[in-house]
Amino acid sequence: MMLSEVFIPRLTEVLERNFEDQEYEDDANELYDEWALADAMQRFSRGDKLPSQDKEKLITAAKQIEQAAENIQKVGWHGDKSLAPLAAKIASGEQNICDQKLINVMSSVFFLADYLTDIAAELRAASDKVDIDGGSFWAALGGEGPAPPSRGRPPETAARYVAEKCAEIYFRNTGKQPSVVTPIDGGPASGPFLNFVTEVFQAFKIKASAEASARKVSMEKNANS
Repeated sequence: MMLSEVFIPRLTEVLERNFEDQEYEDDANELYDEWALADAMQRFSRGDKLPSQDKEKLITAAKQIEQAAENIQKVGWHGDKSLAPLAAKIASGEQNICDQKLINVMSSVFFLADYLTDIAAELRAASDKVDIDGGSFWAALGGEGPAPPSRGRPPETAARYVAEKCAEIYFRNTGKQPSVVTPIDGGPASGPFLNFVTEVFQAFKIKASAEASARKVSMEKNANS
């Protein structure tokens, strides 16, 4: 079952509870598409690292593969024989005809050692190409977003985009700008927009604060209206 088949009926129910009775399939699809894209981008951005960290990891990987190449060369005849299928499999995928023939004239051990050495060299070359002053994943896309965090909990960027889509749908269905009601006596925040965002976040299992997200997008929308 596709994720959309799980979420869209759930979102349709949320929409029906929060607005007057009508067809909400298009709104549910919009919400799902916004979340799916935002969630994917969030996962990519959370895997983002500082350029210096990427460079360090590439060099470490190269050193480990070089060590593996040295260890493989110490393998004896029995190990060489057991490695033959792997060496043949790798050689069969090489476009270079010479590489395919090499497996027939040299041991599997030395063929694989050379193969690993080449990989290590490519990793070192890749590390040299890393721009130490490069921007974040978001900057590479030409958009705004958080820099790669060096520590602490990763930001819930998907919540921001989902809340903005909620505001758009809320305005379209009510004709009102989104708002969050804060009682003077310091009681809990409330309001139909906050209720809507809260239910949508629950549907998607978004961990970020629905209240904080709803309040932020409400302030931005009202400031620009």
